[in-house]
Amino acid sequence: MKKKFSSLSDFADESVFNALLKGTESDKRQHLLELMQDACQIHSGLFLDDFWFEELEGDYPIEYVLPALRRAFASFFIQIPPLLKNDERRVELFQLHFNLEEFLTEVSTKAQIVKKLSEFEHIDKASTILQLIVDNYVGGKIKLTRVDNITQVIRQIKLEKHLKI
Repeated sequence: MKKKFSSLSDFADESVFNALLKGTESDKRQHLLELMQDACQIHSGLFLDDFWFEELEGDYPIEYVLPALRRAFASFFIQIPPLLKNDERRVELFQLHFNLEEFLTEVSTKAQIVKKLSEFEHIDKASTILQLIVDNYVGGKIKLTRVDNITQVIRQIKLEKHLKI
């Protein structure tokens, strides 16, 4: 019998983090680890709705949150979308647009459309929906890189995030 979860913070465990960090480049591991820790410790309140803790096809939707975060992280920092690869400034702008709280909020609000997929009997609904949410989030951020004044936008975001200019 699978363990029943009560919070995203139930996943704040070294073995869970290590499993999700497996295969991540060493220079990116710390950043991803900190994001996962923050998700579990700071942002777990975004995942309090009963939906996240109801069994769905043998799994609990809450189990997919950290893997979805890892997938988003990979899209932003490891496997850069091909549209951006040849333009360092656009890659920088794209990466600056990643926001953990915003991403997790999007996951927490949009994932519940799984309930509307009852007609799709042969797919893993929770993981498929979270994959779509990640892809939508990434696509939205790619769209934000299509600006003419890219240097000014990068500077403004760095100022807002208190980063070195």
